[in-house]
Amino acid sequence: ARRADAAVPYMSMCMTHPLVALVALYAGALGLKLLLLPAYRSTDFEVHRHWMALTAKLPFDNWYLDETSEWTLDYPPLFAWFERLLACGGERVEPQMLTLSAVPYVSAATVAYQRCSVIAFDLLLLGGAASLAVSLAPAATQRVKPRAAASHWRWLVPTALSFCDAGALLVDHVHFQYNGPMIGLLLLSCAALVRGRQLAAAALFAVLLNLKHLFLFAAPFFFSHLLAAHVLRRPAPRIAAAVAESAGAANCAGGGRGAVARFAALAALVLAVFGVSFGPFAAAGQLGAVLRRLFPFGRGLVHAYWAPNLWALYVASDTLLAAAARRTGLALAAAPAAAAATGG
Repeated sequence: ARRADAAVPYMSMCMTHPLVALVALYAGALGLKLLLLPAYRSTDFEVHRHWMALTAKLPFDNWYLDETSEWTLDYPPLFAWFERLLACGGERVEPQMLTLSAVPYVSAATVAYQRCSVIAFDLLLLGGAASLAVSLAPAATQRVKPRAAASHWRWLVPTALSFCDAGALLVDHVHFQYNGPMIGLLLLSCAALVRGRQLAAAALFAVLLNLKHLFLFAAPFFFSHLLAAHVLRRPAPRIAAAVAESAGAANCAGGGRGAVARFAALAALVLAVFGVSFGPFAAAGQLGAVLRRLFPFGRGLVHAYWAPNLWALYVASDTLLAAAARRTGLALAAAPAAAAATGG
């Protein structure tokens, strides 16, 4: 009974202090993730170790040319620099983990370092989930006193559900990937949209695309929303109240006045992000190599036969067109025996 009574003030403090609640949430998830350090890991673990090695051992203009291993670098430039950042820490932990070789390298220190890097950057996921949950909370909830415990349930529960998602836990902390930080950036950009901060949303989404280009699927939605809400000043009805609350009702008016200038500013911001990312490689004459790695049409755009949704349609169409080409005698760019949906 005494232990239960002692826990009450702690729980009350977590519910009345948002920062304490987030720290408690992160600490609870941290314990579980640390227990998963020795768990099964997929070949993606070696993929990211190899990318750390090649970004550490080779000049940047060779990153998208290196074929030392079958795990060639095929993520956008900002993610390559992210791997270079991780390599700086990895070199201090165990220099051997940065061995550039076709032979996989693994050690207890390497596993611990790479696993902990995923855990550390999950802070982006926590921040993104909390930011979007708070942004989507009813306006009445956002106006209550900061320490009103009942109001925090409105955003703390969805934040916890997002941050502790079982699928993300398995993919990132068992299988091994860095999806958490990417999803965190996506949620931050969505939160900026809800708050009426369109330029911030555009910048965050542009950074996300330069980290993982698979998020291109969301680009049409962001473009159409930014065109309406920022350029034409016609926010979506469902978030109009949130925009008016945070950005001022005057921002929702204006029609086409200044639309060209706003569009130019938006385009300049997005192009600046892409320029910082791709500019050094373009200056080094390697832009073509980067694009071939990001969009490997010759190899096949999918890595696995279970790719869903649009990719399944792409594979089916590609297979049917290849069969039709063989029947009509149309020459193929690659020998049919060598080509496949998931390989060269």
